[in-house]
Amino acid sequence: MIRTNLNKYNFNDWLKMPIETEDGFEKEETNFKKYITHEDFVNQVYGDILNILKKNNYDISNKKRYKEELGYILYRLSDNSSYGTI
Repeated sequence: MIRTNLNKYNFNDWLKMPIETEDGFEKEETNFKKYITHEDFVNQVYGDILNILKKNNYDISNKKRYKEELGYILYRLSDNSSYGTI
């Protein structure tokens, strides 16, 4: 029997979803009523990487494309992607 998981999300749906851990959904430290979404996480990682590169005198020529690729990489590694867990 082939088992399929119908609860997987496409990329755009995934971005809007709150991050869920074993302890429940992640919330902002300053606003405990607001959940942290995957989009928030992608933006944070993107900003952190840009800061590291800038500090070391590097630059990304196509920031929009880089951010999209970073988002897709994190999505594919996610338990909630349509690809399933890797």
